[in-house]
Amino acid sequence: MAAYVYMILDYLGQEKIRLIEGGLQGWTTDGKPTESAPVVLPRTSYLPAPKSDLIATYGYVKGKDVQVVDARSSKEYLVGSLPGSENIPCNYVLDNGKIKNRPLSKISSQV
Repeated sequence: MAAYVYMILDYLGQEKIRLIEGGLQGWTTDGKPTESAPVVLPRTSYLPAPKSDLIATYGYVKGKDVQVVDARSSKEYLVGSLPGSENIPCNYVLDNGKIKNRPLSKISSQV
């Protein structure tokens, strides 16, 4: 979910956003502190500046030489997918929330 929220914030034009490698589990496994009380920030105005070029419309996918990657599980992919999409399940590139240290070319040949 963090990666999905990251993409939304990036699309909205938010700057200086990062994902924590390994997520909360990686953070706590590394012995870093956590809190249980929510942080309340002062109210502010937020004016998004959407980056429309980050969204792949049907026209973009259909009319261009693009490769769509479907990151769902192989089982989900086989139920139905976008025409011409390549299935690279997220567990092929992630290991406990961290990006695996191997080239993607080797991953796609294993799918």
